[in-house]
Amino acid sequence: MKRIVLIFLVYFLNCPLFSQESKDSLYNKLTQAKNDSARVNALLDLCQYFLFRNADSNFYYGYKGLSEARKFQLPDQEAMFLFYLSVQNANVGNQVKRFELLLKALQVTRDNNLLLTKGQILAQLGKFYADFDITAAFKYLYEAKVIFNQNPEYDASLLYTFLSICHLKIQQLDSAQYYANMLQGLVNSRSKTAMGRGTLNSQFGDIQMAKKNYDSALYFYRISTRINTGYLYKLADYFKEIKNYDSAIWYAEASVQPAIRFKEYQDVIDISKSLSELYLIKNNLAKVNYYNGLIIRYQDSLILIRNATTFKAISEYDQKERAYEVDLAETALRNKIKIIGLLVGLVIALIIGIIVYRNYQTQRKANDLLQQQKLEIKIEKAKSDEALEKLKATQSQLVQSEKMASLGELTAGIAHEIQNPLNFVNNFSEVSNELIDEMKTELDKGKIEAAKEIAEDVRQNLEKITYHGKRADSIVKGMLQHSRSSTGQNELTDINALCDEYLRLAYHGIRAKDSGFNVTLETNFDTTVGQVLIQPQEIGRVILNLINNALYAVGDKKKVQKEGYEPTVKVSTQKKGNVVVLIVEDNGQERPDGIKEKFYQPFFTTKETEQGLGLGLSLS
Repeated sequence: MKRIVLIFLVYFLNCPLFSQESKDSLYNKLTQAKNDSARVNALLDLCQYFLFRNADSNFYYGYKGLSEARKFQLPDQEAMFLFYLSVQNANVGNQVKRFELLLKALQVTRDNNLLLTKGQILAQLGKFYADFDITAAFKYLYEAKVIFNQNPEYDASLLYTFLSICHLKIQQLDSAQYYANMLQGLVNSRSKTAMGRGTLNSQFGDIQMAKKNYDSALYFYRISTRINTGYLYKLADYFKEIKNYDSAIWYAEASVQPAIRFKEYQDVIDISKSLSELYLIKNNLAKVNYYNGLIIRYQDSLILIRNATTFKAISEYDQKERAYEVDLAETALRNKIKIIGLLVGLVIALIIGIIVYRNYQTQRKANDLLQQQKLEIKIEKAKSDEALEKLKATQSQLVQSEKMASLGELTAGIAHEIQNPLNFVNNFSEVSNELIDEMKTELDKGKIEAAKEIAEDVRQNLEKITYHGKRADSIVKGMLQHSRSSTGQNELTDINALCDEYLRLAYHGIRAKDSGFNVTLETNFDTTVGQVLIQPQEIGRVILNLINNALYAVGDKKKVQKEGYEPTVKVSTQKKGNVVVLIVEDNGQERPDGIKEKFYQPFFTTKETEQGLGLGLSLS
């Protein structure tokens, strides 16, 4: 939906840096770059190539190239990196970051008089505001229009598209039609892409729907959906309007999942509202409740986009823009004063000229020093940004390592737990082999009844083998669940059984390291708890961290107080209304209050360096 329009608009950029080369040739260009400018251009081509193909690669080459473009003072490339990164952030649903990057790109184009890129970014800002501040949207769009009117060689497709959409939002249908016609002229003369024709026909259909020319609207919607199935939601609106509810439901259902997949929150809300109304007409209350739930969920997501962070950024930018306008006015006033001064007599002009010249020399030295300081600051900022990214990556790796380390803590306990059922399987298998030999002997003697009795014993042994085999299987599955990343799906889980299993596994794991370690394990499980809807892998890690800390605490105290001390760890559950409380208690070494306050800070630990990273409780 909006993603389709976004791809179409990027292809319309009239920019020589919009490369159509293959990936291998772009990699070669990067490795063979002979100077800084060529290298930055190669990074820009790779950033553009991975747009809509691979977000991670786009972000990698985009931020790397942005840092180098700033370092070597290449404003054209800096603005384009910011623009492509804003598009990619919009593509992955991060609208706040998209807005921030667009503002930075606009500032670069203004500082360096990059009219084409400035016009395109102003148009993008106009579209960004269109969903919640139509006045601000028109402000940016008309500022962009001035640029394109003064430079008719620039491709104004992006601008005409957004102007048509915004005029349609406020029911100015003649203006919406006018700009759609202007867009059609550019599509016919400058673009042969099907994507462009699909967007254009979809907009024509919207205008005809607003005019209630339903046959014409259907004609344009059919053309757009033949070009790209992403416009199917338009047909849903059409059939809903003419009260063909079955067809409307079919097309809306076909549109809502792509909108969810591409994080088009407003589209999900709009389509879900339509489906809720349609299913209400059909008296399908289950579907109505489902789509009402989607509306609430994605309205919350959309609110995050429009939260205080976004509007704070908007406010800060508006302040900068006003300062920019004041600076222009002050510059114009100074120029007028200079012109008037030049009209004064030659003597006065000579004196003023000398004063101005001396001031100019002083100012130039100050400006040279300031520019040098700015360059040094930019270089240091680029280095600090790179160091920060490396630190974030390292922290992420440490967090994942800590999660996987908990699997290692379980290894010995799992080995002990699985040995018992395996011993039963082996023993009953040997006994069954002996019984089969006896059964053969009885059959040879013709003693059928005796053979049947032996067969019944064999059957019972096989049932026991099956039972203990399943027990071993459940232990292995539990280990695998603990090792894999959470799916994010909640499951009905017996919380008492989960606690009991991790208590035993943690204890046997420590016993495997220290055979002399002994502790009294107590459980007090509330049988009314039943099954709880949780993510068992994640909650299992929480339980394991808490129990391991308790075992570590009692072990510490036992080393100091060898006589008269009985190490005890107790795990209990309680049901209080609709809440389940899990409690892990120990009588181990007491920690000072100052240290307790730091327990949940990442990387804080009272253990030896080799015994933990200090991530267990913070992850819990």
